[in-house]
Amino acid sequence: MELDRNLLIIMLRKFIYFIILNSSLSSCNFFGVLDEHTMEAVTHPIEKQKLIGKWKADSHSYTFLKNDKTDKKMEVEIYESGKILFKNFIFPKNCYANKDSVYTKKDFSGIWKIKQNRFNNNFILNVTFNNDPKTVFCSNLSFDLMVLKKENNKIALFLWADDPDLGHRFLFKKME
Repeated sequence: MELDRNLLIIMLRKFIYFIILNSSLSSCNFFGVLDEHTMEAVTHPIEKQKLIGKWKADSHSYTFLKNDKTDKKMEVEIYESGKILFKNFIFPKNCYANKDSVYTKKDFSGIWKIKQNRFNNNFILNVTFNNDPKTVFCSNLSFDLMVLKKENNKIALFLWADDPDLGHRFLFKKME
C-alpha cells in the first residue's frame, strides 16, 4: 500500500513537471519568433535620423498568410516631418485574430513620434492614425512599434500582428 502511494506521488510529480515544461515552451512562441536571437529592446534615447527612411518586412512576417496570391510586400516609410506611411500592411479582416483568421492588406498613414515605454523604459515608435481607425486597425487609434537593436547595432521595428501565442509578428528592417 505504501509502495503504491509513493509510486502515485512520483507519477503525479512527473505529470506536473511535464505540464509546466510544456506550457512554458509552447506559450507565446517561447523559441524562435524573431528568428534573430541577438536582438534586444533599445533602452537608450534613439536618434530620429536612424528611423527616417524606408523599411521592409522580413520573410517571417508573411508566414501566417494563407492563400496570398499577391507579391506585394509590406513596407513602412518614415518621414522627418512626422508622417509615416504603411504600404500593404496586413491585419485580420474581422479585427480579432485567431488561427483561422482571414487577413487583408491595406495602405494607410499616420503620425509617428519616439516615446519611452512607461512600464519597461524601452523606446518605441508610437503611431497615431490619420485615417478613420475603423477602416485601419479596427477600434485602435494608435499602436506602438518596438525599436529593437541587433548585435551589429542596426535597428529593427517589431510589432505583434495579433495574439503572441499565434506567433504572428512583423519585423521591419531598414532598406539600405
